[in-house]
Amino acid sequence: SAAGARDEARLAEAGALLEREAQWPDAIAIYRALVEADPDWSEPRLQLARVLAWKGDYDESLAHFDHLAASASPPPELAIERAEVLSWAGRTDEAQAGFEKILAAQPRDARAARGLARVYRWSGQKGRADRWYETSLGIEDDAEARSERDAMRAELKSEILTVNMGPQHP
Repeated sequence: SAAGARDEARLAEAGALLEREAQWPDAIAIYRALVEADPDWSEPRLQLARVLAWKGDYDESLAHFDHLAASASPPPELAIERAEVLSWAGRTDEAQAGFEKILAAQPRDARAARGLARVYRWSGQKGRADRWYETSLGIEDDAEARSERDAMRAELKSEILTVNMGPQHP
C-alpha cells in the first residue's frame, strides 16, 4: 500500500530543517517531493502549507490547506491555521468568518479569540479588537496577546490625546 511506502525518515529530516529559517527551502523541497509521491498523505502537505505561510507564500499555502480541508479526515487544527493564514494574507473578511465559525462551535477557544482580536486590530477596529483580546485573555493568559493589547491601547491613548489637543498654535 502507499501508506506502507511512506518515507517517514524524509518527513523527519524535513521537520528538523524547520529549526533554521535558512533551511526552509530545503524542507519545502522535501515536502513537495513527499506530497507529489503521495498526494493523500496529509502530514507532509500540512507541514508544506505551514512553512509556505511562514515564508509569506499565502496563496500556495491556502491551496494546500484547502486540499486538506477537502480530504476524508482533515487535521484537527486545520480550521484555525487556515483562518490565521487568511488573516496574515490580509483576507480579513474570510479570516473573521473562519474564526467566528470556530468560536460558534467552541466559544472558549482562546486561539480563535486571539485570531479574531488580531483581525480586528489589523483592520483598524480597535474597540472590537480590545474586547476580543479581553475575551481571549479571560480564557487563557497569553503574554504575546497581552503585549499586543497593551500596545494597541497605548496607540489608542496617543490617538485620543492628539485629537483632543487639537491644532497647536504658537
